[in-house]
Amino acid sequence: MEFLIKIRVLLVEDEALIALDIAQQLTDYGFEVVGPGSTVSRALTRQANAH
Repeated sequence: MEFLIKIRVLLVEDEALIALDIAQQLTDYGFEVVGPGSTVSRALTRQANAH
């Protein structure tokens, strides 16, 4: 599935293997994944630095 504009998804998951699996699935579907972050504050920091 191709989008004209990449949709960014902020991923927060504290289980590393699950986070990597979810990130891969989202990437496969054409989303841009920010993170994963294991906590909300870490994920928000990554999101702020992604700009």
